[in-house]
Amino acid sequence: MKGTFGDRVDELTARTGSDQGRLRGIVIVDQRYAHFQHERLDLHHPRGGHARYLAVPLEQKYRGYLEEIASGFLDDGGREAMVRAMEDLSDSLYESAPVEFWDLRRSGHPHRRARRARHLRPATRPAPAD
Repeated sequence: MKGTFGDRVDELTARTGSDQGRLRGIVIVDQRYAHFQHERLDLHHPRGGHARYLAVPLEQKYRGYLEEIASGFLDDGGREAMVRAMEDLSDSLYESAPVEFWDLRRSGHPHRRARRARHLRPATRPAPAD
């Protein structure tokens, strides 16, 4: 990478695929009660799973995700590593989401955001229509 500092920053920003140099990964759990189940620490889950079913795996794995994103940054702005990280985080729902009807565990779907949202894969069990 050659040029001024500003030129190099512009090039790195462009590699993320974002106008602002931001690379975001999102896992959406597509059920109406997902947020309630995630945040309520007082709920009991006798059939398995726990509250903070996305936060806990993220807190356990974020260092590895960030290392992988940093390793791939000069190649593709970290985009492919973000895809893998969000797929892995979404897959963690199978172990950590509370079991009621299995809907939470099968309703996560990851996104990677850059210039526009890019849907990576649909939920196995999408939310019911209104």
